[in-house]
Amino acid sequence: MKLLIYQDWLESASNKAGISKKDELKIWHEMYEYARILETNLQNVNRISFNEYFQKGLAFFHRFAHQISYDHFDRNIYLTACMFLAAKDLDMFDWSVERYVKAFLVVGSKRDKDQNPQFDSKLIEKYTKQVLDAESQVLKMLGYDLDIIVPQLYFKAIKPKIQVDYGDSSQLIDMAQKLLSDFFLSNICLYYLPQNIALAAVYKASTLQKRELQDLPNGKPWYQIFDDELNVTKFEDIQEIDKYFNDCLNILKS
Repeated sequence: MKLLIYQDWLESASNKAGISKKDELKIWHEMYEYARILETNLQNVNRISFNEYFQKGLAFFHRFAHQISYDHFDRNIYLTACMFLAAKDLDMFDWSVERYVKAFLVVGSKRDKDQNPQFDSKLIEKYTKQVLDAESQVLKMLGYDLDIIVPQLYFKAIKPKIQVDYGDSSQLIDMAQKLLSDFFLSNICLYYLPQNIALAAVYKASTLQKRELQDLPNGKPWYQIFDDELNVTKFEDIQEIDKYFNDCLNILKS
């Protein structure tokens, strides 16, 4: 099962507007790095709930950007709005819009190599309006449906159940968590089921660490943790996600 028709997922509004897949990948990467820098300035990264929030904000952004060409909106403003919206939706930490606007301005000033940025009230007011306007547009594009299940929720369920061929699985789980976030530098979240994305992060970590994942106590393969009689995960689905992400990285390096 997939979340979109393949062709609809493959061709975004930006592609239809003439932006190549490689250039779009570069934009995804830039936006992912911007999100990381923004969150460092917001000092959200050490919160227990950070990964769920971070993934949800990026999922909002990918959904919006898939429908609107990157030529038609300010990426940093809209990504800031998406992160603000995710924090507000999940009611996590201090989600005041002024806090997000100030972080946005700090990131911009650092890119301009301003070592001692000063932001007056008029500037903050100007960008607050832009972020709130962007939030409104994102909400409309999402159909006001914020009930997006992110892979992190499934990853929490996976962690205590993963067994490896020797030793404990803590290092593998730590790497899988980082990879799970890194998956959001692509549009994987628009097409693949969140539980399969979480499983793919574990699979990729096991491959990189050359560890063998053990079957479940009931004898089923490790990747069928979430299966029932109507839904059976195929290993090919996990490999497909891994291959797509690797292809994205290779394109970025080329």
